[in-house]
Amino acid sequence: MGHEDFAERAGRRLDSMADRLDREAKRPGTEDEPTSTKPRVQGLRVATQLVRDEAAAVGREERETTREKISENLYLEARG
Repeated sequence: MGHEDFAERAGRRLDSMADRLDREAKRPGTEDEPTSTKPRVQGLRVATQLVRDEAAAVGREERETTREKISENLYLEARG
């Protein structure tokens, strides 16, 4: 599994956890829960975005490295 697939999968799981926590906090009989749960839900949402952003950054770095290697190889081939 590649890093982008892993990040997307982890992001979906974190989103799911945040959604479930949010729903549980809103059910009847949990008047005190929303105030203590809201920061946890927000933390999970932030973690989701961080995972996805990191995967995008790694992908960019890999593409740049690949381009540099191709350019270097073309240069060496041209020099003969």
